[in-house]
Amino acid sequence: MARALELVAENAGLSGSGVAAGARPVTAEDAWQAVANYSATASWTEIAASAARALGLQPYLCEDSLGFDPGELPALARVGEGQWLVVIGRRGRRLTVVQLDERGERRVRLTPTQLRALVGRQPWLLMRPLLALDPIGVARRPVLKDRTWLRLRAFLGLERRELWVVVIYAIVLGGLTLATPIAAQALVNTVAFGAVLQPLVVLTILLLAGLGFAGALGVLEGYVVEVVQRRVFVRIADDFGRRLPSVRGDALDGRYGPELVNRFFDVFTAQKAVASLLLQGVEALLTAVFGLMVLALYHPILLGFGLAIVAGAAVVFVLLGKGATKTTIAESKAKYEVAGYLEEMARHLFALKLAGGGEHAMRHLDGLAAGWLSRRASHFRIVFRQILGALALQVIASATLLGLGGWLVVERELTIGQLVAAELIVTAVVASLSKLGGKLETVYDLVAASDKLGHLLHLPVERSGGELPRSSEGALRVEVQGLSSDGGEVSDFDLTVDPGEVVAVTGDPTASSALVELLFGLREPTTGSVRIDGYDLRDVDLARIRRRVAVVREAEVWPATIAENLRAVATNVPVAAMWKALDAMGLGAFVRRLPLALHTPLVPSGSPLPRLGGMRLSLARALVADPGVLVLDGALDALPPGEGAVLLERLAKGRTVIVVTTDPDLAARASRRIVLRAEVRS
Repeated sequence: MARALELVAENAGLSGSGVAAGARPVTAEDAWQAVANYSATASWTEIAASAARALGLQPYLCEDSLGFDPGELPALARVGEGQWLVVIGRRGRRLTVVQLDERGERRVRLTPTQLRALVGRQPWLLMRPLLALDPIGVARRPVLKDRTWLRLRAFLGLERRELWVVVIYAIVLGGLTLATPIAAQALVNTVAFGAVLQPLVVLTILLLAGLGFAGALGVLEGYVVEVVQRRVFVRIADDFGRRLPSVRGDALDGRYGPELVNRFFDVFTAQKAVASLLLQGVEALLTAVFGLMVLALYHPILLGFGLAIVAGAAVVFVLLGKGATKTTIAESKAKYEVAGYLEEMARHLFALKLAGGGEHAMRHLDGLAAGWLSRRASHFRIVFRQILGALALQVIASATLLGLGGWLVVERELTIGQLVAAELIVTAVVASLSKLGGKLETVYDLVAASDKLGHLLHLPVERSGGELPRSSEGALRVEVQGLSSDGGEVSDFDLTVDPGEVVAVTGDPTASSALVELLFGLREPTTGSVRIDGYDLRDVDLARIRRRVAVVREAEVWPATIAENLRAVATNVPVAAMWKALDAMGLGAFVRRLPLALHTPLVPSGSPLPRLGGMRLSLARALVADPGVLVLDGALDALPPGEGAVLLERLAKGRTVIVVTTDPDLAARASRRIVLRAEVRS
């Protein structure tokens, strides 16, 4: 299995030639380590899926090979004891398959029908990179002073196959743009030797065919660019959707998560910028290159003229653009500061309506807007001088060629037709350079977008994979030994909670919250260990152990229906179980009175549920998940006096409960009470 996973990782772009430069590739040792120490009782799909996650892969199980789409690559299947098939590629109608057994490995070419016949009805595991944008992590290398351009290159490299298609189309289109100047040269020469109709007709037909072919290629190019835009959006959305649930608990210290996620909107900037640069920027660049090459064929002096244009373009785009990257990123940061503050104003409407609240908010907002204006002005100064430089280059080049070309015609070193063609070519070249100058703002927007998206991509994520815990029901045992947190809130803490026991944790709120996050694996302890059902959180598959552990800290309501909120933790929950959980948490009667009952859509604030309805719904969701360990971090303290104790009794049935509270009545209902202070003692 280890060699099979190594092949899968290589063909998913995580090792071998497919890995991004600077990123650590998956090695054979990694693959062997990933499958080691798993229980022999687990199925091969469970072991392979967990090992794949440890290698940075996201497995998708296809239960029946008849439903397997051979276009989904790479994929893994077991056809016998010690016998594996890995689909790694496709050419035409045949798939490239690696067969692994005790005799070694062999590559064969099979049709989808032959592959299905070979596998039978065995399940498949389809593999993708766990985080689609992880190759951009290459830009995290600390030795680099400026990571922005490297990050942008890595971002575009994810679509390199489609980008090469666009470049090929642009090369052909760039060559075809010279059809009109060359046709004009031929026309002038033909007319100069006498008016003959037949060559004129042939020339017109050839020009029509060339321009028609160019138009068709332009349509195909536009379609490919549209595909790239869709892939960019879906790739980023998929990555963020997988990355956010995996972000480490300490990654958002000192940050506000919802405001940080606003950076996702830069995906639209990236889409439009990529489309504009691919459709117009690449074509303009290649048009300029081909035009200067044709000029060089007319006369050596025109070759020097072309090199002078190239030098002038370098001055405009490089020298005059110095510092633009920093200013565009600074402008983008100021923009998000304004957007974030407006978001907070919408979140604190009552504070704004207090005496002086609105005026204070507006003064602060004015300061943020002034900051954006200042940074925008700094950036535009650079862009403006580049625009002036591009226009100056266009004027000087056109006027110089007219005088230089006329002199060459007078000296009989250039024909009139060549002069006309050269003038048209230079007009096209300088127009292309001017168009490129107009795209500078687009380039800077793309750079800023990649920088902002990088803020989310660089959030540290939890490890994936690990030992697979056995399936167990009922209450679980919790053991804490010598636990200390990196912030010092928890120090050398010991605790053992027997299955079915209810333990109250009181005292310092900061220490209590730190303890909860350590128990749930959101943070890693500096010393000590946490064991749940006998499994050390440092070794176990966190995703699997969390199926048996639930934490309720505050009201968390999804913008979905009540039923969908309850099924967020367990998709196969029957309706009867949902009603039972809602009734237990005191919310069932209210939901029954709603016109749509369980199908009532909710907003993140919890509306139309009553006050504290969001917290009751969160508790009901935890009840539906049926965890073996339930941690309540202040979740019952906001409820009316006496009601929290009633709900605690209902929640504690059949499970281990650790309740963090400041309510003496709740603490009295627990079998034990732990007091946390600045230096935690049990």
